[in-house]
Amino acid sequence: MKITVTEQHIKDGHLATCRTCPIALALNDAGFPAAQVSQDGIYLTGHEAAVRIEPPASVRAFVKTFDHLGVMAVCPFEFELDCGS
Repeated sequence: MKITVTEQHIKDGHLATCRTCPIALALNDAGFPAAQVSQDGIYLTGHEAAVRIEPPASVRAFVKTFDHLGVMAVCPFEFELDCGS
C-alpha cells in the first residue's frame, strides 16, 4: 500500500512524537488511526493486536531528519507499507 506524506502532514506533525509525526498523520489518513512511528518500527494497532512493520530506509531517514532538524529539513514523499497481505 502506498503511503503519501504531504506538505500538510509535515506542517501539522510534531517533532519526536510517535503518534503525531508527519508519517503517523499520513498513516491515519490512509486508514490506520492508531499508527505509531519510530526509526525502529511502524506500529499499527487493530482491534485485537498490534503489528510491528519494519520501516523502509526512507521512513527511518525521514524520522531522523525531521526529529533532529525540523520541518524545513524534510520534503513530502511516498513509501510502500508492507502490511503482509
